[in-house]
Amino acid sequence: NINQKAITSQTEKILGSIREEIIFDMHHLYTTASIGIAEFPQDADDAQTLLKYADSAMYAAKEKGADQYQFYSKELTQKAHEQMKIAKAFRRAIRNREFAVYYQPQIEIQSGRLVGVEALIRWNHPEDGLISPISFLDAIEKANLLERLDKWVMNHAMKDMVLWYEEGLNPGKLALNISMTQLESDRWEKR
Repeated sequence: NINQKAITSQTEKILGSIREEIIFDMHHLYTTASIGIAEFPQDADDAQTLLKYADSAMYAAKEKGADQYQFYSKELTQKAHEQMKIAKAFRRAIRNREFAVYYQPQIEIQSGRLVGVEALIRWNHPEDGLISPISFLDAIEKANLLERLDKWVMNHAMKDMVLWYEEGLNPGKLALNISMTQLESDRWEKR
């Protein structure tokens, strides 16, 4: 496509000029950009839709890493709809208690003794059955719901640990997978 070649050329020039070093007050500064591109009239013929599509393309460019550009495609809209669908189903799943925590034992190799358990989340979806987090964590994170899921797993696992100790069992240490979002949250500093 001749038009895309021209747009690509101009976009690469823009990224190149943004990449150039800036010296400010004896400091060397470097910047990068993520650019989303939607074309008129191929992608849409109104400004609002073009901006929305360019925004989707920009987020796809960001996912590829710093200093990237991305053309809009219908697949980006389909992916966004899928993520929204998963986020909506996630909210329902929390209300309906469709999540379950499974525990993977951690065994000391020399003695064969149980030293701990790792809490692993699974979604017991009413239509799709047991779903691994690989299928839903990305969408949950993009919908800013990952911290909520982390807290749910943490609370559930800690209650199980208390129950096991009360029953005279010794499951050892509890390992939890916590998102970087949760760890970077300022709420951790207040505890």
